[in-house]
Amino acid sequence: MRKPRPRSYAIFKKELIEVSRDPRTLAIILFMPILMLILYGYGVSTDIRNIPMAILNMDRSPKSREFIQSFTSSKFFTVQSYAAGPRDIDRAIDSGNARIGLIIPPGFGRRLEQGKSSPVFIAVDGSEPNTASAAISYISTIVGTFSEQVVVSNMQVSRLYPVDLRPRIWFNPELRSINFIVPGLVAIILMMMSALLTSGTIAREREHGTMEPLIASPIKKWELMAGKIAAYTLIAFADIALVLLVGTIWFQVPFRGSIPLLLIMSGLFLTSSLGLGLLISSRSETQQSATLLAFIATLIPGLLLSGFIFPISSMPVPVQVITYLIPARYFLVIVRGIFLKGTGLGDIWMQALPMTLLGLLLFILSIRAFRKQL
Repeated sequence: MRKPRPRSYAIFKKELIEVSRDPRTLAIILFMPILMLILYGYGVSTDIRNIPMAILNMDRSPKSREFIQSFTSSKFFTVQSYAAGPRDIDRAIDSGNARIGLIIPPGFGRRLEQGKSSPVFIAVDGSEPNTASAAISYISTIVGTFSEQVVVSNMQVSRLYPVDLRPRIWFNPELRSINFIVPGLVAIILMMMSALLTSGTIAREREHGTMEPLIASPIKKWELMAGKIAAYTLIAFADIALVLLVGTIWFQVPFRGSIPLLLIMSGLFLTSSLGLGLLISSRSETQQSATLLAFIATLIPGLLLSGFIFPISSMPVPVQVITYLIPARYFLVIVRGIFLKGTGLGDIWMQALPMTLLGLLLFILSIRAFRKQL
């Protein structure tokens, strides 16, 4: 005898049928991701402050400390860590804890005192081209000012700056803004689309008069929510595939990571977005009000407070605290790392954990908010 399917499967199938019969919803699913890629595909210029950096001082001379002080005293950089070796610089940039790696080789101070040029190595994370471009500009200015001071203090006349800067751009050598925007759009599109699609699902049941059969049925609240979330998760993964195809083929954005890992992280992120949409829908009387509220609840956090456009480190401290409650903040770091750096689970689990916990919290709240009564 064939085993009966879970009751949530009936809800899953019902949602897919309703979506397939609604031309407006199909248009949103198919064309909105492409429209957002076009609208946001060319970047936004911003003033960058407090760029996190890691420093490896292999010289430890007074001159090297003065050189580091010229960075720490500026408003452009914040020292996140002092590395013990080159591998620490690699790990700091790979994990996203630092955007800049400064390496001062042995003999730096001695060469300056002798009036000779001394190399300094800078590793720049190019996965965020706006930040990388600004950082290189700031570094060039700081190094130029420091070199002039060294020339004056040594009372020497030279056409060469004593500090020989040799920057290397990692992950995005061309500093293309589109390479930074498209991975971020995966997070923004997932959040907005899934919340908008699910925000009206409960309200639609009330408007169409189909809430009474659901209330009278033996289906439990969590089964109802799970069925609806499963349907829209499938739709969201279709949007992910669409964004990946357009981003990598049309915009030529490199993808260096693991597609299975990206899909797993996307699934965890969708828990929060879909849960938010269901929570809004459970508390809204009409589809129109639910859709409007979902749009507001995702637009402002997604675009302004997630790090998609403006670096979180440049925001006021109270606003930075608020961003810890936004799942997109964590998913943006994850998706950009997978896209541009090819990072694995070991580098992103610290972002995945709070994102998952927030998603579960929103899902639980959506279940508790729904009442099987008129």
